[in-house]
Amino acid sequence: PSQNRPPQMYGLPKIHKPDRPMRPIVSSIGSPTYYLAKELTQILSPLVGNSPHHITNSSQFAQLIAGTSVGESDKMVSFDVKSLFTRVPVKEAVSRISSLLDRDTTLGERTNLPSRVIIEMIEKVLSTTYFQLGTDLYE
Repeated sequence: PSQNRPPQMYGLPKIHKPDRPMRPIVSSIGSPTYYLAKELTQILSPLVGNSPHHITNSSQFAQLIAGTSVGESDKMVSFDVKSLFTRVPVKEAVSRISSLLDRDTTLGERTNLPSRVIIEMIEKVLSTTYFQLGTDLYE
C-alpha cells in the first residue's frame, strides 16, 4: 500500500484513577505490520476458538454463568488483567501456533504460503515495536 506510515503513539486518560494518568496506546493502522497482521488474521482465524476454554465475548460469558449459584461459603472474585499483551510469552505463543499450523489440514485452502513462512511473518509482527510520537521515532 502507498499509505504506509509508522505506528502512532497517543494517550487516553484513565478517568477512573486519581490524577487521571495516561494509558499509552500504539495504533498500527496504516503501518506495514498492520497489513501483514491483517493477512495473518485471515490465515489464522479458523484456528481460534477450538478450545473448551474459549469465550468469545462478555455476553457469552454472562450466558455461561447465568445458572451458576454462589454458596454462602463461596467467594466470587474478579481479576483485573494488567499489561495483558505486553506479557504474552512470544516464544511459547509462536511455538503453539506452529504446532497448530502443522496439524491444520485446511491451511492450503486459505493460503499458498508454507507454515514456515507464516511463522516468520508472525515473528516479524510480534517483534516490530517501533512507533512515532509527534515527529520522533522510538523503538
